[in-house]
Amino acid sequence: MFRFTRFLAAALRISGCLLAASIVAAGPPQNDAQRHAATPLSEIAGAPPTASRPSASLDDVPDLRRQYERARTALEDNRIDEALRLLDAAVTSAKGDYFELIALTAQAKFRAGRHGEARTAAEFAAMFRPADPDIRFLLGELYQKQDVLDRAVEQFRTATLAEAGAPDNPRVTAAWFRLGECLEKTGRLAAAAESYARFDRVIWETSPEQRNAEPVAAILKGQANGAVERRVDLLAKLGRSAEALQALESAMQRAPGDPRLARLYAQQLLSAGRGNDAAAFATAKLAELEKRSADGAATDEPIESSPYLSVLIEAARTGGGLLVELERIAANVAAGQGTALASALARRLEASEPAASVVLFRALAAHRPQDADAAWALAGALRRAGRLEEALTSLIAFVRANPDAETTFARLDGWLAALPDVEAFLKLAARLTERADRDFATDFVLGAAAAAGGQVELAEKLLSAAAGARPGFALTLVVRAQLFVRAGRWQDARREASAALEIAPRLAAAQYTLGQALEAVDDNEAAADAYKAALKQRPEDVAYALALGRLFDRTDEPVSAQRYFEQALGVNPACGEAAQGLIDSYLFHSPQKDELARSVMARAERSDMPEDVLRRMRTTLRFSRALFSDEHAAELAAQFKQHPADVRTGNMLISALLFRHHPEEALEIARSVAGVADPNDEETAVRRAEAHALNLDYRGGTTCIQPLLERYPNRVRLLDVQCELLVRDFRFEEARPLLRHVLTLKLPDLKRELARLRLLGTYAEIGDYEPALELLDEWIKDQPDNVNYLADRLSILALAGRGKEAVEAARKRLEQDAEDPLASALFIQTCEQCKDYAALAEQARKWYEANPPLPNAARILIAALTQAGRRDEALAVLDELTPATQDDDFDCRRMRAELLAAGGKVDAAIDVLETLLQEPALQPPSDMRYGFQEKLVETLAKARQYDRALQTLDGWKAAIDPRDRVTPLVLNSFRRYVFQASERLDEYISLCEEELQRNPHDPAMNNDLGYTLIDRGEQIERATRMVRLAVAESVPRRTNYRFELPLNAAYLDSLGWACYKSGDFPAAREWLSRAVRLRDGEDAALHDHLADVEFRVGDRDAALKHWKKAVALLEAQEAEKLSTRDVRLQAQVKGKLAALERGEKPEVAPLAPPPKPGGGR
Repeated sequence: MFRFTRFLAAALRISGCLLAASIVAAGPPQNDAQRHAATPLSEIAGAPPTASRPSASLDDVPDLRRQYERARTALEDNRIDEALRLLDAAVTSAKGDYFELIALTAQAKFRAGRHGEARTAAEFAAMFRPADPDIRFLLGELYQKQDVLDRAVEQFRTATLAEAGAPDNPRVTAAWFRLGECLEKTGRLAAAAESYARFDRVIWETSPEQRNAEPVAAILKGQANGAVERRVDLLAKLGRSAEALQALESAMQRAPGDPRLARLYAQQLLSAGRGNDAAAFATAKLAELEKRSADGAATDEPIESSPYLSVLIEAARTGGGLLVELERIAANVAAGQGTALASALARRLEASEPAASVVLFRALAAHRPQDADAAWALAGALRRAGRLEEALTSLIAFVRANPDAETTFARLDGWLAALPDVEAFLKLAARLTERADRDFATDFVLGAAAAAGGQVELAEKLLSAAAGARPGFALTLVVRAQLFVRAGRWQDARREASAALEIAPRLAAAQYTLGQALEAVDDNEAAADAYKAALKQRPEDVAYALALGRLFDRTDEPVSAQRYFEQALGVNPACGEAAQGLIDSYLFHSPQKDELARSVMARAERSDMPEDVLRRMRTTLRFSRALFSDEHAAELAAQFKQHPADVRTGNMLISALLFRHHPEEALEIARSVAGVADPNDEETAVRRAEAHALNLDYRGGTTCIQPLLERYPNRVRLLDVQCELLVRDFRFEEARPLLRHVLTLKLPDLKRELARLRLLGTYAEIGDYEPALELLDEWIKDQPDNVNYLADRLSILALAGRGKEAVEAARKRLEQDAEDPLASALFIQTCEQCKDYAALAEQARKWYEANPPLPNAARILIAALTQAGRRDEALAVLDELTPATQDDDFDCRRMRAELLAAGGKVDAAIDVLETLLQEPALQPPSDMRYGFQEKLVETLAKARQYDRALQTLDGWKAAIDPRDRVTPLVLNSFRRYVFQASERLDEYISLCEEELQRNPHDPAMNNDLGYTLIDRGEQIERATRMVRLAVAESVPRRTNYRFELPLNAAYLDSLGWACYKSGDFPAAREWLSRAVRLRDGEDAALHDHLADVEFRVGDRDAALKHWKKAVALLEAQEAEKLSTRDVRLQAQVKGKLAALERGEKPEVAPLAPPPKPGGGR
């Protein structure tokens, strides 16, 4: 190692000497990346040339030409499915290869999102016309979407090479832009810049009419100035500043009033080292804005949000003359001139350079001695500049002289921000309180500063003294209320704010603080009223409009949120939070308002809005038609990597990753975001909790939510998330108090009902029926006429085995009002849930024999008699029926088939169904036909005539119209059922894999295929991911009960069995124990699985208990209804029990074999 290191060092020294010599001889070297970046467009090649194949002509086949034209018209009208149907039929009937037909098929499949098929068709079309720009452009788009950028470059370049022969083709023009994008992403910056320049030349000079043609118009939606901004950015990166400025000057001649271009031009001047030119340019623009403001002229670019402020500051700072420039402006203010410019510049400087802002704020305060905003701004700037004593004394003097002057809430809030040097403040406070002129103003200002320094006891003492010295000074109470707001003491905050309003009813800061306290406890209507009152008093204060926008956005009232975000932007056009809230609200809640969102973006670009906000909004708009797509997620990931402290981008990335089913990546990002976010940020906490939940770490999720729930105990969103997490984690005892609390809050009726059912489910779904009944009795006592409560009570009685009691209660309700359809429906439901088909048949016969009979009484009677095993009586009733409509006739024939099959007359039942399926009204595609086909397949499978079922399915498949895309999927689902029932698992797995490719995140399919693989000991790692997805995304089952929870025993069993097969017995025990706790976990296979685990971990008694339970469940079923799998399971479990009785080791399920290298099945 030592010798190699010495040799390497020597080699490096030698190469270093050679390199130095080459530098002396040849000047600065270019590394590979620089050479790659400087690659000119002339070196970018198109697709490799190929010989063209001959194509048949549609003009020779008039019928085919007509079909093609119909399809083209349908595609132009955005009737994509119709176009595809016509094209498929035309391709099928064509006796040759027709370029036009293949090319249009490629376009249609691309529009339908079927990109793989589109690429295949487009590549085939390119074989006939290799230089066709439309086909090459389409192939470029397809490769670009798949991120195969080198191939995309070839295709777009080939399209652009056709420009001379097709100058009016908008796809050729668009290809220049797309080529630039791909070249830029692959690092060939010079070629990209040139490609963008060619795009701009066409749309602005040679063919401006193409700006309105697709796909050029779609590109310009995202960048109204064409590609000039991208080109300028690339030229700047290449160090070609002069060319960048020249490009901007040309663009500004086309659009002389475009503020974004002017802003970019000024910034480029700065980047080029021309600070004086940039300063002169910005000063001229600002002088123009100030003159228009002074003249009262309307402008959509107020001086306070102008981007030229930042340019002027940066230019002056670069030239070292910032202070000189500020003193010049301050002198103008003293002379009564330039106050708007001075105010705007001071506000821009106060955060980054507070000492510099003091010059302007002092001038403004002297010019307007009674202006509260100027006085508070000066004090805040002095404090941030480290001149605390001046800050305190200047503000004390102002408050003493102007006790009734109200500042903006932002200034008050800023004064209450954290105080860095607490020790220095405490010494100053001690000295100032000993002065002879100490009064209410002294105590108020010092009390507020003490609060900012975290000296709560001192703050309380000083503020109490201020209130005592001047009881009518309401601002003291507002500051005290803000202290309580920061501590989360909402009732105290509300009390102090209300007291302030009794003194000064028009004090906006007090109304706002009251709104904060009310919103924190989710008294949202009252909070909105308080915020509105504050806004009415001070419409120029952006904080109050923003508060309303935030409130309505949080409570899912997008129209109101949009209204107030818009109002906030009207007050401050550079308010990033308002602009971003408005755009997000438009795009996520009202996609039809896409153009409004773009108009907000255009206004934002004209302001001096922070660049990070502009970046986020540009990204959202760029992907507005593909939010949370793979491309959007990739862009968000790149931005978050570059800006790791950007909480909003991080949260958006988490949402995108969860939407794209990447929970592990989402959780990793969530942890990063939590490290930089405000601990009280609700959005961050909820996103992180969701990421934990989808990784099945429910306890981690509850840990995220709990601190916020302690701060906001009535926040319904937080309560919903926490209850969901607790329920999924089987922590029902913790969930129930929260759900009871939710029911005490102001809620919409639907939300209240969902919370009520979830609370009921925490008892009923785990078989804890007595507390569930007590809960229902409590609700019924409060609302005796609520039929839902009664229905739920009867359902619980049925589940608890008290069926007789439930049926009698339902009968009593029916006897009270026999004409009430709800009472009839309740009786039917209760009898079905209790399986008391004799009682139902008795009542149904009364309905059937009544005059007139109850609607559907015959069907109810037939179903009840069938379930009661009285099939002959059911057939007799069926024979008496006279169908009124064709649908009635079909339904009667279906019932006859069911009765025949149930009576063992399978062939007769099949004959009925096969004859029924010949009816002309039941030809595919038809939902009713699918139902009868399903019944036929099910009948054959239950009779174990599996081959006949598959032959029937083959016959149906052969008769499918090629244009029918639904029926093949339906028949495949039937085929999977037959393969599973007949235990032909290789074929079953193959079909499941096919379906999973079509719908890769379907929970049920992931569970079914995953469990099958796990049980066979195959692909355990992959199968475990599949069943984890199923568990994570499970939803309440759709049964006859309304109180289901988002828990699925089958999915939990699959995950537990995956852990078992992997040898992780503790995890297997936990998941399987949860599965058997559930009402739908009363399954022999689940108990057998858990028993195997218990035996593996050494708990013989627990294993014995669960094996006995498995046998009892199987023996409780009718022997003839047991499947082959059930019979085999029964024998296996009995064998295990027998082994235990003999004192032998039972044969439990084996573990999965270790995966083979390069493994598959």
